[in-house]
Formats: sequence, C-alpha cells, structure tokens
Amino acid sequence: MKKSLILLLFSIFLFPIRSYAGNFFITSYDFNDNDASTIASKYDVIVTNLSKSSAVSTMKSFNPSMKAFWYRDALCYGNSYPVLDTVTGNRVHRNGWDWELQDISNSSYRTYLANYIADYLTNHSQFDGVFLDDVLHDLYETDFHDAVTGLQAHLPSNLTNQTNWRSYMVSLLSATKSAIGSKLAIINTNFYRTEYIAVVDGIFDEWFAHPNWDDANTWNYDGVWKDSVDHLVSVANSSKYFLAQSGVTDGATQAQIKKLVRYSFSSFLMGVPANNSFAKYYFCPSMTYSNYYWYSDWTANLGNPTGDYFQIQGTDFYRRNFEKGIVMVNPTDQTGKVGLEKTYCNLDGQSVSEINFSDHEGVILLNCDTIPPAPPTNLLVN
Repeated sequence: MKKSLILLLFSIFLFPIRSYAGNFFITSYDFNDNDASTIASKYDVIVTNLSKSSAVSTMKSFNPSMKAFWYRDALCYGNSYPVLDTVTGNRVHRNGWDWELQDISNSSYRTYLANYIADYLTNHSQFDGVFLDDVLHDLYETDFHDAVTGLQAHLPSNLTNQTNWRSYMVSLLSATKSAIGSKLAIINTNFYRTEYIAVVDGIFDEWFAHPNWDDANTWNYDGVWKDSVDHLVSVANSSKYFLAQSGVTDGATQAQIKKLVRYSFSSFLMGVPANNSFAKYYFCPSMTYSNYYWYSDWTANLGNPTGDYFQIQGTDFYRRNFEKGIVMVNPTDQTGKVGLEKTYCNLDGQSVSEINFSDHEGVILLNCDTIPPAPPTNLLVN
C-alpha cells in the first residue's frame, strides 16, 4: 500500500437481504465531504487523515457505531531519527514513494512515534485508533536509494539482519499499543504476521486472492490462496480484525473485473466467521485509491456459514456451505466439472446442477427460493 493517505471503509449493510453486517471496507486517498452521509449509511469503519476529521464527525452523527482510524506510516514519521547511508552518510529514501526511512532500532524514535500517535488520538476523539502502514517483515537495500546520489542505499547491518529488524518492529508496535491504551491499532503487513499481530488489534492483507498491483492474467499460486484464507480464519476467530483486500490494475475489462470480484469475494467467504464482526473485504479495481466502489455480489443473501470450508473430494477445488446457499472456489490454473447434490440458482437467477470451472474462478450459488442481487454495477472499465 502506498504511504499516501488511505481511506478504508468497512461496510455495514442496511439492505434487508444482507448476509451479515460489517463485511466490507474500501481504500481511497480521498472522498468528497458531501458523501459523508452516504458513506455512513453503507460503512461502519473509516480510516483517513486529519483533513477529514470534520467529515468523520459527520459520519458518526449518521452512524454512531462507526469506528474511525487515522492513517499513519510506521517508518517515516518526522525527520529527527533518519537512517543514514553507511557509505555516504546521506539520508535514505524508499524507492517509488520517496519517503525518508527513520531508524526503528532507536528506542527514542519508537517512543517519539508512539507518543505522537497517542497525543493525536487523545486530541481528536472522533478517531478510535490508528492504521499503521509499512509494517515491513524485512528490510532490503534494493528497496531504498541514497537521497542525494539516487544510487542504491547502503543500510546499517543491524537493520538488514532479519532477526533484529523483526525484533525492532515488535518493539515499535508494542510501544505504540501501550501508548494508545484502549484505542485500536491495525497494521499493514503480510509475511511476518504471527508475532506482529500478537501485539496489535488487527492486520491488513492487501495480497488477498488477487493483489491490485497484478493484471488480470497474473495469479497467486494456490498455496498462497489457502494460506491467506487460513490466516483469515485464525485472525478473525481470535477476535482481531482481518482486512482482506483484492483488486486488479487499471486496464481490466468489465468481464475480467466481474470474474475477479466474484473469485476474490468467494475466497473471502471461504474463511469469514459466522456472525462475523472482524473479517472485512474489499475489491479495489485500480492503484489510484481515489474512489469507492460497490458490487452487488456483496449483497447475496447467503446467511451464515454452517461449517468450515473444505476441499471437494477428488479435486483441487473448495466449497463452503451456508444457510441459504453454497460458495465454491477454484484457486488453480486447471479447469474441471463439479456436480451438485441439488439444483441451485446463480447470481443471475439461472438454475444450475453442475459447475464447469474455468481457472481461478469463484462461484456463489443460492437456494432458488432466495432472490439474487441485481447485476453488478460500478465496475471500473478503461
């Protein structure tokens, strides 16, 4: 996720056909303050920046249960504790985003950041917590450059040592959580998540099912798919937030976006707990983070899951049963046919008794006495 300010909105359906509340969030750099009431009517959590404090207050007046998170980067607040190139002595910047790396091995920086966040949350009571970006699992020299020469940076060895780096990051997260007390801390990280998640309140996985920096023909292999779903199950069942973001780069066709939305949302439904309060999902059809989108698939009236997801015998496909339907996912590049034990209706209202899977496909089927949602709208097409 870019360092630039990011808006995360978690949906709380007000529609009578919703499956369960609070399953969706959205990423965006900005939003029109005039949309505050509309946002509040659909979403129950927002992460944004100081300039949107007034809009957050407006949203909470429409939806008192809405939670607001303030976006903050873990590695580049201020400029008083910079990491210096070990050869040139110059400051070090991140490639692409060009933010200046601060030294998390310095306990003074960790205390400085933690106290700043705590003071901000105390003085802005409309925010319920902080969203920390760039909670990296490792530090690589190839990701940074000398701010003066523009050449690849030479980083201190204690920071590039994996064990040390992760220890420093746990210390930073622990200091932040201690400073903010009952306020919530959500982190954007992926790989080194067990010890990180232990000291905070939730995790953001922007690699879920299909990252939005990949094109429509690039896929996570099926092992990564299952790992992400199992991690969703583990985190959400521990009463911590799991934010699952999927997406695709600009340029995808409407048909590609429709397939990806259904595939990634079906993948989310494989792991979401019954009566869910903690697992959240969003599909971002671009890298701009400048709009919010809604897809009618998300209103499918499945009810609660009736058990865990499972592998369909004799296949590499997966299924989960719900009170009012079923969900199936093919996370592989193979195709295949799966027979059903009865006739279901797809989201277009058509009766089906078997599924002919294409590669990387998700299928949501409803009992035929359940009204399907309208065809998907608001798909980004370039």
